[in-house]
Amino acid sequence: MDNASLQNLLKRLCKVMWEANITNPITYVTQISFLIFLKMLEEMETERGGENPIFQKTSIDGEQVDFSRLRWSTLTSDPDNGRMLAALRDLLPRLTRHPGLSIAARALFEDAAIVIPDGATLRRAVDIISPVHFLSEDADVKGDLFEILVNDLGSQKKAAQFRTPRHLIRVIVEMVNPQIGETMCDSAGGTGGFAIAVYEHILLANTSPEFVREVPAPHGQTVKRGLGDKLTPAQWKFLQNGTIHLFEGDKDIIRMAAMNAVLHGFDHSPIVRRDGIGGSEDKWDEVQFDCIVENPPFSGASQSPKRSLRVGKGDKYVLFLAAAIRSLRQGGRAGIVLPSGILFGDTTAHIEVKKRLLGECELQAVVTLPNGIFEPYTPTPTCFLIFKKTGHPTKKVWFYNVIGDGSSLKKARKFGPKFRNDFPDLLAKWPKRKTEEDRAWIVPVETIIGNGYDMSLHSLGLIEPEKVEHADPEDILEKIVKTQKQALKILEETRKLVRDWRREYKRLLETVPTRPLGSCGKVYGGGTPSKDNTSYWSGNIPWITAKEMWNHEIHDSQLKISEEALKESTAKLIPANSVLFVVRGSILFKRVPVAINRVPCTINQDMKAIVPHDYILADYLAHMMWGSNEELKGLVGTAGNNAGKLETAKWAAVEIPVPETKEEQLRIIASLDVLNKKHAELLRFHLDAEAELAAFTPALLAKAFRGEL
Repeated sequence: MDNASLQNLLKRLCKVMWEANITNPITYVTQISFLIFLKMLEEMETERGGENPIFQKTSIDGEQVDFSRLRWSTLTSDPDNGRMLAALRDLLPRLTRHPGLSIAARALFEDAAIVIPDGATLRRAVDIISPVHFLSEDADVKGDLFEILVNDLGSQKKAAQFRTPRHLIRVIVEMVNPQIGETMCDSAGGTGGFAIAVYEHILLANTSPEFVREVPAPHGQTVKRGLGDKLTPAQWKFLQNGTIHLFEGDKDIIRMAAMNAVLHGFDHSPIVRRDGIGGSEDKWDEVQFDCIVENPPFSGASQSPKRSLRVGKGDKYVLFLAAAIRSLRQGGRAGIVLPSGILFGDTTAHIEVKKRLLGECELQAVVTLPNGIFEPYTPTPTCFLIFKKTGHPTKKVWFYNVIGDGSSLKKARKFGPKFRNDFPDLLAKWPKRKTEEDRAWIVPVETIIGNGYDMSLHSLGLIEPEKVEHADPEDILEKIVKTQKQALKILEETRKLVRDWRREYKRLLETVPTRPLGSCGKVYGGGTPSKDNTSYWSGNIPWITAKEMWNHEIHDSQLKISEEALKESTAKLIPANSVLFVVRGSILFKRVPVAINRVPCTINQDMKAIVPHDYILADYLAHMMWGSNEELKGLVGTAGNNAGKLETAKWAAVEIPVPETKEEQLRIIASLDVLNKKHAELLRFHLDAEAELAAFTPALLAKAFRGEL
């Protein structure tokens, strides 16, 4: 199967998910990952000749669980689509405790939830996957398969937290140069990009020349890959089991890292869900590594950093740098991508960590990167640091300024030989720290300290301060006018869609039977386990409160309760794809928050949940409740402490039209989604116009000071 065939396969799978209204990229990538890996598990079991079977009766926490129904061939041969979906929903989450699975495989299924809405959708998906035999595919092809999937996450705003350009990763790993026998850690692991690069780097370094091959990489580039034929059996075992350590706090993202570990062959390595910089200490805070390569989050601050970091409150990326210094063993090396704020930042935390970096380590290289290298995810200026834990102060630092990375550096990234690429020159100069005017310099550490620990190139006098070029005020006004014309066009299209939707809704009310909200599903109330019992609050079951109902989809919660709390309190486990809404609180005077839980959860007593009956989709029910929000808000009364209260007798009687077929419900949802997209377009035009207006006054003043007005 070539790359084009892979893309076609995944496009078809994504289309199945989209048509079932699973449109959140993280959600549908996760669902596809579950299915692909389940298919691979049977292939692995067959390849072992039945040795150590996964799909059999297995003891899980003292209970005999029959996993045979999950065997791909058994599961997909069931002619009853609903029964197939029920088996998947029931058994898949239990794989996280299966003793026969690797560490990464168990991580993949932790808190797993199947949100595929119906058996027919599942049947379409498995029919696409079934003809493919994944184990017979080349390792590079399998790696590409997931890389293509992960690319879809670009539409997520938080993609910048984990989506590091792969060509940048390879440069950093080559400069750090991990060796066989060394341990590596990425404590902000994302989907595993650095882990894969380290694994492939070590394989290549231990491959005979005749077995080295060049394979296509994204954007028309090629990379060298090796088989690791020079590795001894003991070295192979260490590479697959003990070399790589990956930590990630987001459960959805760590699933993708786990899938990557399986596809690339290091799935017995520790893939751990944990916060690398915040909260209480754990055993991993005491472990030191030979190599650390990572790209921490660019934004946000940690309110409760780990004590072992010896830093007060500060930006997350500063704390990750402190964690790397702490977690490197003597002689260990690190390569870390950071916002350029680390170079000139002068907060207490910034200065403290830079003092430690220069005092306890040899800061070997500061490489500044071009603006745009992280587009389209973020325009934040970035750099990366290479350093070695020596226990002695730094004497001099090599600086290199990358102007181009071989791409257009625009939101629509284009790669090719016509674009400047400084990475080959960087790697050529790196071993001997060669200097070149306007590109590479050696700076004594005394200069940096005397500069107040400011390591920005212009502050050190290495380059001229960047001149701000203001557009002509008339050009800015012309652009604003053009933007407004486009916005008016979109506005008119939106008005037409709204008129069409009003007619559609009127038709629904006249021709489609209505049902009271309370009859559309089983209603659950909420409960709060005792806060005095700490064991109740040490589990992994999400406990949702009204404060977390700001989004239309719920994937996780700040607080979690245990199985013990579930058994011994009034809290009830609510199945995934139910409709949650607030019935008590001051927020009700503004709106009635409604959301769909994409994972099983519990709720507090200020909320209710409707588990929809089979005839109505959760997404349709939620859309109708969003649409009926004004009516629901009008039913809100006053409770104690000036809080609003929505009584069951009132909200349950609100009538909504319910088409008989789910296909018709999906069509209605789709038409509403078109309206939402138009709204998003209008918002983008509005923000663009605001940005142009903000630039108008400085441009006007600049022209005035030059005497050009």
